[in-house]
Amino acid sequence: EEKARIEAEEKATAEAKAAKEEMKRQKAEEKATAEAKAAKEQLEKELAEAKAAKEEMERQEAAEKAKTNITKTDLAAEIQKELQELREQLQEIDNDDEIDETSQSKIIIDTLKNAVAKGWTKTKTVQELRKSANLTVKNAREYASEIFDTN
Repeated sequence: EEKARIEAEEKATAEAKAAKEEMKRQKAEEKATAEAKAAKEQLEKELAEAKAAKEEMERQEAAEKAKTNITKTDLAAEIQKELQELREQLQEIDNDDEIDETSQSKIIIDTLKNAVAKGWTKTKTVQELRKSANLTVKNAREYASEIFDTN
């Protein structure tokens, strides 16, 4: 009987020990499951943040691209406008040159008429043409030669 009681106590102790170990194992499993769940939640959170950052970056890139397109369009329009202004200025210069050439021709003719009327020398005529019509020495001599060599 004593032996049976000791065996029963040992059996009960062994069962208690086994139950305690089973509880430890279950707690360890629960802890591991909880840690895995927390890690999964953390990864999902980081993934969501990464997706949000990607979407924001794509929005910024799209906005920048749109801005660049607008800037290019504005730049093209600005260049066209400046080109038109330069064409207009060039036309004005051409018109001024025509007026200047007509005025210069009149000044040359008047100066040559004065040279003949007042009896200037060829040298004086060249000097006056250079002063009044802003001619080069060569051009002034050519005009003076026409007058003096035909007389």
